[in-house]
Amino acid sequence: MSKTFVVIDQAAGQKQIEILDVFNSKFDSQAIIAGSINERQKKLGSNVKWEKTIVYNRKNAITRLYTWVVFTIQALFIISLKYRNAHLFVITNPPTSVFLTLVLPNKFSILVFDLYPDTFYEYGIISKNSIIYTAWAKLNKKIFRNAERIYTLGESMANRLSNYVNLSKIEVVELWTDSSFLVKKDIQNNWFKEKYALDNKFVVMYSGNMGITHPVEIVVDLAKSLNDVDEIYFVLIGGGHKYSILEKKIKDYGLKNIILMPFLKPTDLPFSFNSASMGVVTLDSKAGELSVPSKVFDLFAVGLPVLGIGSETSELSRLLKKYKCGSCFNESNLTEMVNFTKEVYNNPKYYHELSENSKMGSNNHGPKNAQKFL
Repeated sequence: MSKTFVVIDQAAGQKQIEILDVFNSKFDSQAIIAGSINERQKKLGSNVKWEKTIVYNRKNAITRLYTWVVFTIQALFIISLKYRNAHLFVITNPPTSVFLTLVLPNKFSILVFDLYPDTFYEYGIISKNSIIYTAWAKLNKKIFRNAERIYTLGESMANRLSNYVNLSKIEVVELWTDSSFLVKKDIQNNWFKEKYALDNKFVVMYSGNMGITHPVEIVVDLAKSLNDVDEIYFVLIGGGHKYSILEKKIKDYGLKNIILMPFLKPTDLPFSFNSASMGVVTLDSKAGELSVPSKVFDLFAVGLPVLGIGSETSELSRLLKKYKCGSCFNESNLTEMVNFTKEVYNNPKYYHELSENSKMGSNNHGPKNAQKFL
């Protein structure tokens, strides 16, 4: 009987492609169950079967929940019909996908990107005494007990996960980016910089998901506070629940030093990132120990100083301190964010130091990290 390896992730990308790549030698065939695959430089292998499902819709809570449930049901039928003997590599996107392991006979491993029901509790969606929380927590213990291997993204996440499974069973694999695709360089005739008139600007850029766990609206407040510094300009790129909120806030403030735009094509990213002077990464303090924003590794790859917005105990804060490539501030510390931005802008020596440290940090967060899953 042939051995098959199946990755389950509703919104897959470069990391899932690289995970499939490293397991290629261990299995006779491979597949991925996903609604979308965001390819960059490396494409999905020709030997990998893509089982297409509903696309993840981040627009609001209802669309997110709906696409989570539909995806999980679709994945159940696909596995039942085609992959009954496959090894499942379940990524917690959506979080409901882990429940597949309760009704399917397959052996499986789990990669915890975001921890539920803890996230629902932290955001006040459910209480710890609710039936949903109690039942989900109980099922987590059973699921993680039966998993062959359990991976997560950082030490703080591993500690939270240990509420459900012995810490010794949890393997930490830090995320990465494709450092051959995103490279720090001065691109001649950079169309992105030219299109948005970013030459001679100190560009503070946020690029990524604008969902409920990302307090991106603080960046608009930061832009308002720095409105009198002509050379500092803000670029927000992405999509999600908060996009319309940001749009309204920028309009209400009447800001001219900021632009908001939807997600770019993956092939555009080297041009946008190389137009930036400093990157912003946000993570709500409630989610600080429950998630790791992968976009920080994109910023490392292009050697950008990082302004972090999140709690002191978050994995984001730990990373910035470890590599000395930026600072992380609580959401309420707007004045400190303003001072940090001015310091990075006004002090070339400090800027260069942060930039070099960021680039060195990327050496530990390249595609080779995918080998740690073996």
